[in-house]
Amino acid sequence: MEPTPENYITIQVATAVTKQPIIKQLKVPEGITVKEVLGFTEIKRIFLEIKEVATKIGIYGKITTPETILQQNDRIEIYKPLAINPKEKRKIKAKLKQTH
Repeated sequence: MEPTPENYITIQVATAVTKQPIIKQLKVPEGITVKEVLGFTEIKRIFLEIKEVATKIGIYGKITTPETILQQNDRIEIYKPLAINPKEKRKIKAKLKQTH
């Protein structure tokens, strides 16, 4: 069955891995997965450099799997790895305060 306009949903793909956040809005067929969207040539081209540093993906701040089926208005978020563990960062800050 060929998708009709009624069989499409609107989603976004977003990341803040680069200096400027990137948000791309797409119309995709219902029932599509995160993995399928991330495999689109247009998305691969836009997010090419991100692929090398991205470690996790989520939908609105919740980690998800590539097999997740997308819903209307979902936003796929591509996360970069943390430069430093938040716990370690707090320890470093505490040590700096003690020395000053």
